[in-house]
Amino acid sequence: MYTNQFLTLVDVIHDRSKITDRGIRFIDADKRENFISYHQLFNEAQGYLGHLQDIGMKPKQEIIFQIQENKQFLVAFWACLLGGFIPVPVSIGEDEEQNLKVCRIWELLNNPFMIASEKVLDKMKKFALDHELLDFQRCSVQDRANIH
Repeated sequence: MYTNQFLTLVDVIHDRSKITDRGIRFIDADKRENFISYHQLFNEAQGYLGHLQDIGMKPKQEIIFQIQENKQFLVAFWACLLGGFIPVPVSIGEDEEQNLKVCRIWELLNNPFMIASEKVLDKMKKFALDHELLDFQRCSVQDRANIH
């Protein structure tokens, strides 16, 4: 069976990193398509992994994702797997209940870090301040400067 040749997702990522003519096609809300080959995705994930390591992330670090854009999410996810980090994707919501969910998850984790868009991170920091909750100091703004 084909899947028996891989033991981990990292094995799959490394195997696919050589493929330039196949990949993933993203379709945004405006119905525009954007293709990224597995090779390109691997290279972007490696670059983002370097950024995460440069800002102090270590293997087994728990990283909460508050990422809206699909390609950025996938690059960050692959970077986490490649670096031995623990990705913690949490859906982004507009209501108080969803914000509380993120705060509760943050409090449950051992040494959390958050990757978010600037807009989402600002919203979470304001929510936490307004409700006298935790302080989101260990966060990184994920933008197009970090992931292309």
